[in-house]
Amino acid sequence: MAVLCRPAVAVPEHVITSEQTLDLVRSVHADHPQLALALRLIENTGVAKRHIVQPLEDTLRHPGFEVRNKLYEAEAKARVPQVVRQALETAELSPRDIDLIVYVSCTGFMMPSLTAWLINSMGFRPETRQIPIAQLGCAAGGSAINRAHDFCTAYPGANVLIVACEFCSLSYQPTDLGVGTLLSNGLFGDAVAAAVVRGSGGTGIRLERNGSYLVPQTEDWIAYAVRETGFHFLLDKRVPGTMEALAPVLSGLADQHGWNASTLDFYIVHAGGPRILDDLCKYLGVPPEAFRFSRATLTEYGNIASAVVLDALGRLFDEGGVEHQAKGLIAGFGPGITAEVALGHWTVPAAPKKTAAPAKAAAPEEAVPKAVAVPDAAACPRTPQTGGENAMAEPQIHFWAPPDLPGLAFDPLLARLLHEEPVARVKLPNGEGHAWLATRYDDVRFVSVDPRFSRQAVMGRQVTRLAPHFIPMDGAVGFADPPDHTRMRRVVASAFTARSMRRLHEHAQRVVDRLLDRMESRGGPLDLMAHLNRPFPLAMVCALMGVPDEDQSRMAHWSDTIISAARGREASEQAKAEMAAYFRDLIERRRAEPEEDLAGVLAAALENEVLDQDEAVGLAVLIQIGGAHAVRNNSANMVYALLTRPGHLARLRAEPELVPQAVEELLRYIPHRNAVGLSRIALEDVEVGGVLIPAGDPVYVSYLTANRDPEVFADPEQLDFDRTHNPHVAFGHGPHYCPGATLARMESEILLRSLWDRFPDLKLAVPDEELVWERGALIRGPKELPVRW
Repeated sequence: MAVLCRPAVAVPEHVITSEQTLDLVRSVHADHPQLALALRLIENTGVAKRHIVQPLEDTLRHPGFEVRNKLYEAEAKARVPQVVRQALETAELSPRDIDLIVYVSCTGFMMPSLTAWLINSMGFRPETRQIPIAQLGCAAGGSAINRAHDFCTAYPGANVLIVACEFCSLSYQPTDLGVGTLLSNGLFGDAVAAAVVRGSGGTGIRLERNGSYLVPQTEDWIAYAVRETGFHFLLDKRVPGTMEALAPVLSGLADQHGWNASTLDFYIVHAGGPRILDDLCKYLGVPPEAFRFSRATLTEYGNIASAVVLDALGRLFDEGGVEHQAKGLIAGFGPGITAEVALGHWTVPAAPKKTAAPAKAAAPEEAVPKAVAVPDAAACPRTPQTGGENAMAEPQIHFWAPPDLPGLAFDPLLARLLHEEPVARVKLPNGEGHAWLATRYDDVRFVSVDPRFSRQAVMGRQVTRLAPHFIPMDGAVGFADPPDHTRMRRVVASAFTARSMRRLHEHAQRVVDRLLDRMESRGGPLDLMAHLNRPFPLAMVCALMGVPDEDQSRMAHWSDTIISAARGREASEQAKAEMAAYFRDLIERRRAEPEEDLAGVLAAALENEVLDQDEAVGLAVLIQIGGAHAVRNNSANMVYALLTRPGHLARLRAEPELVPQAVEELLRYIPHRNAVGLSRIALEDVEVGGVLIPAGDPVYVSYLTANRDPEVFADPEQLDFDRTHNPHVAFGHGPHYCPGATLARMESEILLRSLWDRFPDLKLAVPDEELVWERGALIRGPKELPVRW
């Protein structure tokens, strides 16, 4: 079967932000009779920034179609080979293994197609077949995937390379003044992408069925007028409403395959604009979270035409993929109006059995696995931030003892570093030496996914840190790198699919209703932490794990002791050992008596030798602690935020459908932890944000500051429930993205909805300044939350 492997995507270095776009429209079109409408439409796209192949001043000039098309060819030849090489490497193929190249682009013209140049210049065989697709616009990404699937079906074992090259900025027409054109000028961005469809083997989407559909009598809704000045984009105002016609097409194709389009595990769709995604949510009956990859592409890159589906798919890979055999859908939409749709299962090659680990050496320096051995950081030359008259001076080391902050106050040092020194050196109260800290959104995401930064290499190092003790468990997934991390993550993913979350949703509502019943019977005032925010997530994660109700109190005690820096190393180690022993016994019981819970999943992985016992137990402990503690404090912080912001609360009460969007904004806005999480070690010299991080140095990232980066979030210090596109990183990013993010979102939404439905007059029972907040905790939150109604 044909397998669509991990894409490679690259965007140009020149950037235009949404603010620059709006300012440009105001200045260039100050006298436009529909200026206010155009500005409102551009603002509503949710696009934060776009990348373009030329500097902005050059983009705004029109040197003629001939010059622009020559630039298209030159930029394509300069930029496409990079993503082709990356896609081939990821798919573990060489150019000579490729039997067909499908090249899609609607923003320039070449004859012969770029496919001929690629074959001649990159080592593809002369027999390689070529399919250029030039006139399907944004739908061409989906079409390329479907044509690759068709080819692999006709020629079993064949391999296909897909290339998308879109330089939309080269179609900017300064004399086109229609509102649709002004909107497109603020929507489209440039990108190149490539992906391989393997005829056999590979990790990704196993393509099984595809289809195409043309909405009758809509051929002029998205079109080019080809004139002497080039391509003039035409966009009909009816285009945003096309999902009403196309959603049934997606459902129909799923029906033919014996699937329900509303209950799939993942969705990769073209993000033409926010209305497209919102309407798909409505007509398919899926939550906004289902299209988070497409929304992220739209926010960070704009509409990059045929490359959108490949970039969105890449983000699914970045998140760690989904469980083996998870069901999903890919859809591209474009001129015609055309839909190109594909269905398939996520497939992962059979995981290798866990091999016996070599005997551990007694010497402390042998604690760092040889696979990730790194140079001694002390022996590495320091290269500070580039530029400036003091470029060769040692960068300052900031001593950082994070204060116990009240409420939702933001750490002042983090705020200053984000704006003044986004890649800085810090020393925390415990551990040894210093570490680098990345605070900008793009730098945080870069460090989180780049394999040159290793979590595994932290083992055996006394990296500077907040916690006074550092006692990771053997086999802890948080300190694993691929391929071990990937192997462990695949096991956990099977407990966090869309299907399993739907099963837990009803249970969550029952638990909340029961807790609210008890609150109502008791009467206020009472401590909401004790009666709702603590017991609800604890009950949910215990249900997920398979822990019986009578053991919940023990789980709560162990979790609190492990996560608190204030209780001391000995108490933390004992609690961790006791919890590990509990899960070791539970997993063994599941091996004898299987159940459909996470303990059963881990037992099966242990039985099949995919995990060893330390890894299985380590995963259980990690998920139990994270599920109980993080959601407890985060949900309490959300309740506090609403209780102290009556305008926001009134808005949610009046518009309950806004709750999912509000939860996303609360996740972005609330500083949920003290300091930073786990560090990584640079395995080689790596430049981050203009600063060279020497090999061997530890690096932290701050997801809190990334969520306040003004380059990504307009007015980041404001809690804004109208922030429709919100690519926050509250759950992390990359391979270590929180596997329980969907469950955490679901719990938060149910809690907020149900709490105020039951107690519409809920309010704090004491003045805000009298609230007591956790001290010495890694995860911030109120110790008690007294409320009345």
